[in-house]
Amino acid sequence: MFKYIFIFLFSFGIAFADVSFKDKLKTSQKGDFVVYEFNKLYSLLSIFDIDDDKIILEEVSIPKNNFKDSSFLDWINKGFLGSTSHMLYEIDLNKNKIIDAYSISRNAWIDLSKESSFLIKLLSLDLKRIKDSERKKIGPKINGEVDRRMVWNPKMFKNNQIIKKPSFDVFKTLWPDDGSDFSNKEFFIYFDKNNNNFSLPYFIEISTNGLSFMIKNMDSGNNLKSKISKFPKRAPQIIDILDNKDSILIKIKSWENFNKFYLYAIDVTGYEKDILNIANTSYQDDGFTFLKIQKDNLNTIFKKDNKYKWVAQPYENREILIEKKDLFVWK
Repeated sequence: MFKYIFIFLFSFGIAFADVSFKDKLKTSQKGDFVVYEFNKLYSLLSIFDIDDDKIILEEVSIPKNNFKDSSFLDWINKGFLGSTSHMLYEIDLNKNKIIDAYSISRNAWIDLSKESSFLIKLLSLDLKRIKDSERKKIGPKINGEVDRRMVWNPKMFKNNQIIKKPSFDVFKTLWPDDGSDFSNKEFFIYFDKNNNNFSLPYFIEISTNGLSFMIKNMDSGNNLKSKISKFPKRAPQIIDILDNKDSILIKIKSWENFNKFYLYAIDVTGYEKDILNIANTSYQDDGFTFLKIQKDNLNTIFKKDNKYKWVAQPYENREILIEKKDLFVWK
């Protein structure tokens, strides 16, 4: 669960006291990055690409014991030698959801549906700015005296150098009592106070029962040049055929937001394969595209008990053809 905490915290429209995190995120620049340390692991998170509607985050992780380079910049320039996970996440900034995730190290798309309950909870949380008087202080408090202790700040690294006297804006939130790993835990998130255009946190502390888990900044910078040229796109898929009383619905999952499709039915019953152009209307619901065909229209072109294969083609890309392997029998 903790592996995805960076992605979820950085990717969704969590409300601050005076600005949403989504608005803050939109000020990021392509190539901004932070390297974190947590649970004996180093993780680099960078802005792979960004526009008004979506952002792509790149995450590369390596166990501390595997890290052999003299600096994180050397490790980045050498292509992340020794890394055990290399991920890309494409995120819709308007709908506040992950569109898709791709593992470079495994050369495969990743299903994040198991994280859906975590995402829903995180989207509902508010982050509130902490005043300096409420922040963690240096040294023990002396009872009966005015508290003149200085606020505690974590270390800040930029371009392989430690920053002297860093300044942070700190926000906090409380996770609800939901039985999850984060139940009733307080999150304290530290941002660079002197750079409003850098939206990635430098430090995250998760507190519970007097104990703290700390996600520390080990390096950061700008203009990171990724070794990956673009986010790999998977082709649309026909997920299901819904046979209703008066209509048939073709349910399609499209990761590139293809909303309209040409639709064909191939009669595979006999030796000759007739290809029929099928009129349809389309609509979107819950991330899927549905192609609706009226059965009255099929009565004139389909033959009883014949077998048909459905094939769809996006309006925007005629080079893509998708088909449903299961055959449809007209009754």
